[in-house]
Amino acid sequence: METLYFRLGDMNGFHAHDMPEKKSGFDIPIRELMQNSIDASSKEIKIYAQPIRLNEVSCLDDYKAAVKKAVKTQQECGGYNDIAENVVKNIKTTLANNTIKTVVFVDNGSGMNKESIEALIEGRSRKDDSESAAGSFGHGHMTSFYLSSLRYVLYASKYQNAEGITQQLFTGLCHLAGFKDKDAQRSGLGRIVRQMPKNEKDPQFSYPQQFPNFINHTFESTNNPTGSLVCILGLDEDFKPEDILLTIASNFFAAIIFNNLSVEINNDGGATKFDKKDIDSILTKYKDRSKKPKNGIISPQLAYESFLAIRNEKPIDIQLGSDNSVEVYLRHKVRCDSGIVLIRNGMVIARHDSALLEPFNDLRKS
Repeated sequence: METLYFRLGDMNGFHAHDMPEKKSGFDIPIRELMQNSIDASSKEIKIYAQPIRLNEVSCLDDYKAAVKKAVKTQQECGGYNDIAENVVKNIKTTLANNTIKTVVFVDNGSGMNKESIEALIEGRSRKDDSESAAGSFGHGHMTSFYLSSLRYVLYASKYQNAEGITQQLFTGLCHLAGFKDKDAQRSGLGRIVRQMPKNEKDPQFSYPQQFPNFINHTFESTNNPTGSLVCILGLDEDFKPEDILLTIASNFFAAIIFNNLSVEINNDGGATKFDKKDIDSILTKYKDRSKKPKNGIISPQLAYESFLAIRNEKPIDIQLGSDNSVEVYLRHKVRCDSGIVLIRNGMVIARHDSALLEPFNDLRKS
């Protein structure tokens, strides 16, 4: 029977060093989840905002017991400060409801095998992730916890093994605080496993192969032979499809154009789907919005101008050696201040404005 297992470890608090600071909005989590899917060669990504019954949450009793032990331990050791109290308050408020809000992110990429799942949970990169965009693997997955009042995220995957046989894998991860359990000291990082490991000093994990019903239903609705799913439990932000749409269009217009990526956003029974043919009209709608979102990288106005550059201008190819190269697009007569936008694997990863040198401005105007 599956269980929520907390391995032996340090007595971290509710705000451990690897737990990112809470930031408002969907921009950062959506960027990370989108990039993970694109790295897995996804061509279709679907996002669902949907409620589930609280009793559908996997390993709920184990989770509640861990919260209780963590609070007790932190109080006894003097680590139960205002931050911890606020975290626990949000958890208890959510657990008092019969239903909770979730956001589910599902793609049709290559999926994640056991090694990929464990690398993600443990915040380490693997050799075959070297082509991923910066921040898209490892600690990038922690941004999903921004949105969970329970600090609890579920993962599901369909993938093909070495023999080409489709496999399923399911697990979950929660971030609480370290606690004392009988004679053992455990970290606050819990994961869903199929059974308790035999050797806790060198644990080898096995994971469930069956999905919870609500996840199985979502996966089946995509009709994909392989893919990955992330479910954020206890959504504590207002889900506004228009804001999600703008975040994706502004940050991933290159992937939509070059990789033929399509995205579908589902909320309250309605669906908004867009792909290559729609990106022009979406960004045109926001072309005069010069202020970038809070915690965002790029303004809709600069995204629109950058989109026009890669759509209309002929690229300049620059070879960097070791079979690496970059393509540079120069757009003239832009409607906003000069800017350099850096794109890797279809995602905007950085921008430069005030650092621009005068010679570049002269080049742009020529």
